Amino acid sequence: MKGGGLLFLATMTIICGNVAAQSDMLPIYGVPFAEKSPKIDGQLDDECWQNLPTMTLPFDYYAVETSGRPVATKSPPTFAKFCYDQKALYVAIQLQEQNLTKTRRFIFGRDAYDTWTDDCVELMLSPKDLSYRFKFTVNANGAHYDEVDLDFTLVHPSWNSTSWQAATSQGENAWFIEIAIPFHDLGVSTPKPKERWRALLVRFRWATGNFEGSSWTPTGAFNRPHLFGILQFLKRGEKPFHRNPFERLLQLTFEDHDQKLQPLVSEFLVRGGDQKMKAKITAALMMALTATNAPTALSQWYPAEGRHDGAYLHEVKTEFITPHLTWAKPYARKKLKVFCLTPMSMAPREVVELWQRLDIDFTAATVGMPDRFDRVVGFLGPWAFSVQGSTRAEKEAEILRKLKSPYDVLVIGDVSFDILPPSIQLAILQQVDDGAGLVYVFDPRTKLPLFQKPSDEDGELLFNGLPWSISPSLSVFKDKPDQLLRRFRLGKGRIVQIAWAHYSYPHYGGHGFTPPEPFSPRWHFDYEHYMQTLIKAILWAAPTEKRPNIVWLKVSEGFKVNQSDGAKVEFALANRSQKSFQGILRQIIRNRFNETVAKSEHPVSIGAGQTQTVTVFVPANLPAGDYALDLQIFTAVKPFSVEQFGSFGFKVEAPFAIAAFLDELKFLDREKATEGIVKFNSPAPENAKFRLSLTDTYRRLFFRYEAILPKGSQQLKVPISVSDAMAQGILARGELFAGKNLVDLAVKHLFAPFRAPTLSGFPTNEFASLLWNGISHGHTGLGVYAFEQARRAASTSPTAVAKQLFGQT
Repeated sequence: MKGGGLLFLATMTIICGNVAAQSDMLPIYGVPFAEKSPKIDGQLDDECWQNLPTMTLPFDYYAVETSGRPVATKSPPTFAKFCYDQKALYVAIQLQEQNLTKTRRFIFGRDAYDTWTDDCVELMLSPKDLSYRFKFTVNANGAHYDEVDLDFTLVHPSWNSTSWQAATSQGENAWFIEIAIPFHDLGVSTPKPKERWRALLVRFRWATGNFEGSSWTPTGAFNRPHLFGILQFLKRGEKPFHRNPFERLLQLTFEDHDQKLQPLVSEFLVRGGDQKMKAKITAALMMALTATNAPTALSQWYPAEGRHDGAYLHEVKTEFITPHLTWAKPYARKKLKVFCLTPMSMAPREVVELWQRLDIDFTAATVGMPDRFDRVVGFLGPWAFSVQGSTRAEKEAEILRKLKSPYDVLVIGDVSFDILPPSIQLAILQQVDDGAGLVYVFDPRTKLPLFQKPSDEDGELLFNGLPWSISPSLSVFKDKPDQLLRRFRLGKGRIVQIAWAHYSYPHYGGHGFTPPEPFSPRWHFDYEHYMQTLIKAILWAAPTEKRPNIVWLKVSEGFKVNQSDGAKVEFALANRSQKSFQGILRQIIRNRFNETVAKSEHPVSIGAGQTQTVTVFVPANLPAGDYALDLQIFTAVKPFSVEQFGSFGFKVEAPFAIAAFLDELKFLDREKATEGIVKFNSPAPENAKFRLSLTDTYRRLFFRYEAILPKGSQQLKVPISVSDAMAQGILARGELFAGKNLVDLAVKHLFAPFRAPTLSGFPTNEFASLLWNGISHGHTGLGVYAFEQARRAASTSPTAVAKQLFGQT
């Protein structure tokens, strides 16, 4: 979706019932009434089996999870027939096998859970609705196992059909199974004519030494009941039938064009994009679009019960705004058109975070995981691929459609280039070769020669203006910035590979563009600098006319400031345009808790092709600690817009400061007062004072303590009470004064959970787990936004929370 986006923040609940179970779009077997029931001996020579239609198992078991398309089974053919009488359902199965002597048949007897680990078949039946399923397993020895599953989550292997029968036999290049399942064992009466059950028949084969599976439907999975086929019971004399519309898709599905396209990617990267190469790529992408649209038009073999709206899988919306700084918004060098590709889950949130800070018109797309293009099964549970846009073909077609538009920069965040279909690889590389930039935030290892042509141009534009000295994931590269921001060329385009020392895993709530940082009171401070790094990379990679004309040259970064004196700092700027520049220099100083402590503006003037030194001042008497000096250069004419920006780290040193702040505390008891310890780095001077403030998640003050420090003391015991806290999360803020001057401050998160006398009806002494800011999601700051509702729930009165969570007062 262009120009807009929100990430997938809310938890999705999909209810997939038996809504359209009568749809003949599913495989269906018309089960005839048998005037004479078969003898269960495994011979399949009974009269009732003659002249019946044959059910086949043409699809690879569970392959849809990894391929996103129907795949033909590797196993030899399997054929099945069904009939019924007043008492039971009967099944006859023929399993072709060239390696009969190698079939696995270790299990004998009844009710061995691992019967499925032999060569076997499994028959799954849902007679009434999809809230439960019976499973019957028979191996090559005739050993049989049964169970019932409730809601496909609660498995009951102890359940037994008391009188079901199974027998096997062996012929030449085949073995056979015969089964009888009494209706009374399933808790149902004899089916009425036209009555329909949901069913799935699968085969497990081990004769090759490796597991192979085949299935009646492409779902091939026990936990996707909405994609089971249909058994329709017929009246006496009615002609039996079998229809499997899915089988057509083995022929109709798009040709596997990956093998044809992949060599083009390597050839392109080696040869470059000459006219002949471009013609090849154009033809290849046309073929890919045609191929991916073919099965998509058929609703991807999942039309039977309707498909859930999948907009949240590929649209990113901007309604939810979080705290941020507008580094280059509005941007003086024209709005950038940007394509962003990230894994689903939390990672798309960073597209919005980027949009909040940089003036872009973005189009976003998602893949399953960093290392899987279409793996969404774990994310969607048993309803994977019943969601629109979730199959491999649909996802590939969606991204190819989006890549038909030209972009200034393409940003790939935490997605391995190798997992992209070659059609998408070609579409991206073609744009870069034509002049678009590429920012690749991932491990540089790839099978493709993508990072083969290093570039050393415009280092000042990329490296200068980042606070290398004070942000943890930047400071690792302070003396080697070119190892974090690696520069390359491809045709007319420029590539930046951002090689963070640590990566998140977005499937569990990690990020897409920035490194994982544990959530702490300074998380927002560091996060701004990591987003700055991404923005710098995007502006460096952008086409020439959209890169900044004003560039930082001499950089004072990582300097130290004496608390009592302040500092004067000089920066050199270069104007690389052919016009003089008149603008405004805005100066902001932020402390490590992302609070603005000083702000000023000054005019700046730089002649065409000239350099200019600008001087800024850091005021005296700032509290000790890390700071960022933010500088933005705005155009002097309306509408004021950002031409260049940067952050420069510095540290304020103080002779008297906080050395340790409540280090021994994390969880507080509401029922009794607590003591915390504050330590100082030197003996307290005369007239020193310490103040402790406790606020809740919405900064509502409920406790304050002040103490005059005895001269020469280096430690203070602080009384703490949280009995009046209206939230479970507490923000503790300590302020240290020398006379009237605030010389240092410290902030820490503490927790005061409400005790729950019962939890879901079971006695417990555990605390309720709704903690401040949602410390889940990889323990990173984006979890703050994902758990906004939990924060609000925790910020009410203890009585209300207890009632809300535990149904009591």
